[in-house]
Amino acid sequence: MSIEENKNIVRRIFDDAFNLGNTSFMNDAIAQNYIDHSPIPAPVPGPEGFAKRAVALSTAFVEEAVFGEFLAEGDLVAFTWIFHGTHKDTFAGVPATGKKVTLSGINIERLQDGKIVEHWSQFDLAGLMKQINSN
Repeated sequence: MSIEENKNIVRRIFDDAFNLGNTSFMNDAIAQNYIDHSPIPAPVPGPEGFAKRAVALSTAFVEEAVFGEFLAEGDLVAFTWIFHGTHKDTFAGVPATGKKVTLSGINIERLQDGKIVEHWSQFDLAGLMKQINSN
């Protein structure tokens, strides 16, 4: 796959999952042996785990996902993101508060044969928890 094709796969999977609520593309874009290195890893391996985490985050608070530039080299694609929303479902054990929240981070995805095989994500979890726990 070309660098542009890899960028398009990553862009589509994240936009579909977080802005469209569509996880049907997961089986086509996430490898069964997918490895998740994020601070809150997917609950189960492979495409199913990726989809479950996307749905859980969207249900808990993501109303809009804004993606920055998608940068790629070789088999890696990196991008920044910002989630905006309202804390409307339990997240990390905290029941819904109705508070407006913003969460930002950066992802790196490694692709092989047109599928994501590894995922790294860094984000401001402490800042998010402060937003939903503040008075």
